[in-house]
Parts: sequence; structure tokens; C-alpha cells
Amino acid sequence: MKKRTAIVLVTTIAVSLFIGFILGNHKFVNTDTSFKDTQVIKSLTKEKQVVLVNLGVSEVLTAKQSIQLFDTDLFGTNKYKYVQAEFDAKLGLDGKKVTIEKTNDNTYKIKIPEFIFIGHSNEKFSVIAENNDILSWVTPDINETQMVTKILNSTAQQKYLKKYHDLLKESTQDFYGSLLRTVNPEAKLVYEFPKK
Repeated sequence: MKKRTAIVLVTTIAVSLFIGFILGNHKFVNTDTSFKDTQVIKSLTKEKQVVLVNLGVSEVLTAKQSIQLFDTDLFGTNKYKYVQAEFDAKLGLDGKKVTIEKTNDNTYKIKIPEFIFIGHSNEKFSVIAENNDILSWVTPDINETQMVTKILNSTAQQKYLKKYHDLLKESTQDFYGSLLRTVNPEAKLVYEFPKK
């Protein structure tokens, strides 16, 4: 009886392996993978933001990390990472906050709000180099996300607004000047920008 059970068991295993081998090597057996993505739009708001300057930014970010003892880097534990960051930055103003007031027959006073960082697009980030010292395996890895966040955070946005403030003013005058002169070619325009 034991011998018969052993033969049945061995035969069953052999047949199962044979069938598995045959099915595994034929194209009529496939693996199906599917993904599901669910998106819910929670709000939709109409905006009247005016893009006045579009910057094509390319910058190399550098980060260093090491193990320190008594505020001194331990020899050989330095890690360096260099990331190339490229993106388009959109600077402008909130058009809803612009006021245009007619002061005389052909004179208009245009009150301009603070310039704003509207957004960014076409982001490309890539590690261009890493340099690790001999004992750097004890040092935690450098977080690329934190590096990228620094170039897109509010401090960086304010830096772009400050650096290109004069260009934003010039672009504002061109934009609203051409807009009002379409309606009244004789228009004299007085611009009031926020105090710095």
C-alpha cells in the first residue's frame, strides 16, 4: 500500500511538472497586468493670471553630506551630488487685482498689484555626477527631492521675482499699453506699481 501511494505521488508530481513545463514554454499562456488610476477633481477655479515673463532656467545644484563629530567632518565620509535642473518659470500678476481708472479725457491710471510667481513647467532633473569618499558608505544618501525642492520653493520664487522686477515692469507697461491703445490710440498712461 505504501509503495502504491509513493508511485501515485511521484507520478502526480512528474505529470504536474511536465504540464507546467509545457504550459510555461508556449505562447498561449500569458500574464495579464492591469493598473487602475482614479482621479477626482475637488475644485475648479477660473483664474485671471497674466504671464508677463517666461524664464528658461538651467541650474546645477550641489549637495554635500558627511558624518560629523563635534561639528567637524570625519575624514573620508563626504558624499557629493550634482543635479542638473531645468524648467520654465512663469512670472506675472493677478489680472483681477489690476485697476484701470480714467482720470482725464485721454489719461488712464493703471494700478498694478505685486508681481507673483505663477508656476513652472517642463521640469527636468538629472544627476550629473556623484563623488563619494572612501568611508562614505557610513553616510546617509543625499535626498535629491530636497535638492530640487530648494530650487522651486517660495524663497527661490521670490529671488526670481526680485531679479526680474524691472523686466516685469517693462512687460506690464507693454501689455497694458497695447491693450488700452487698441481702444484709445491717444491714451496717456500712468502706471502705479507697489512700493518695494
